[in-house]
This record gives sequence, C-alpha cells and structure tokens, in this order.
Amino acid sequence: MLRTSSLLALSVLAVFSTVLQPQLDSRLMQDGQSQPMGPVMFGGPKDEPDRLAKRAMVKRLNADRQRQMAASTDRLLQLAADLKAQTGRPESDPKDSASQSAASAKKAEEIAKLAHSIRQKMAENYSSH
Repeated sequence: MLRTSSLLALSVLAVFSTVLQPQLDSRLMQDGQSQPMGPVMFGGPKDEPDRLAKRAMVKRLNADRQRQMAASTDRLLQLAADLKAQTGRPESDPKDSASQSAASAKKAEEIAKLAHSIRQKMAENYSSH
C-alpha cells in the first residue's frame, strides 16, 4: 500500500513538472522576471563577462608574445652581425685568434639558444577556447 502511494506521488510530481512548469514559467516572465527560474546553464548570459575577460587576457598574452619575439629577433640579428664581423677580421696574433675563437663560439651558442627560444615562442598560441 505504501509503495503504491509513493508511486502515485511520483507520478503526480512528474505530471506537474512536465505539464504545469511551462505555465508557471510564462507567468513568472509576465510578472517582470526576464528569465524563468531554474538552473543556469554554462554559456549563458552570466558567463559572458568571464568569456570577455578570458578573450582580453588571450589578446594580451599573444601581444606580449609577439613583442618578445620581435625583441629576441632583433637581438638575434645583432648577434649574427657581430659574429660575422668578428669572424671576418684578419688575425694578426695567434693569442688573439684563440680568444677570438672562444668569443665566437660563445656568440654562436647564444645565437643557437636565442633561435631555439624564438622557435618555441612561435609555436605557442594562446587561444580563447
């Protein structure tokens, strides 16, 4: 008996929620509420400020990345020009040759590291998804 009354109560509740809920929602909207009451789904109007903030942050991150790449590229070009000028000079003293070779190797290593860094920055892409 108790089980039958529980099933009957659940049935009445199901009918109420499917039949009468739309009428209640339309009444609430007529009474001045803009939306019917209920759960707020993701992607709704309340999420708009978060989405806009995220998009602005992504734009800032990409702009910073572009500035860093431009500065690194300028530095890379300067180092390459210095290395080219340094290796193109005639060697008069063998001691100068050894120190010049060490300095050239150091510049070449710095160029390689900078080029690798630029390549990694180019691969990065912040997206708003």
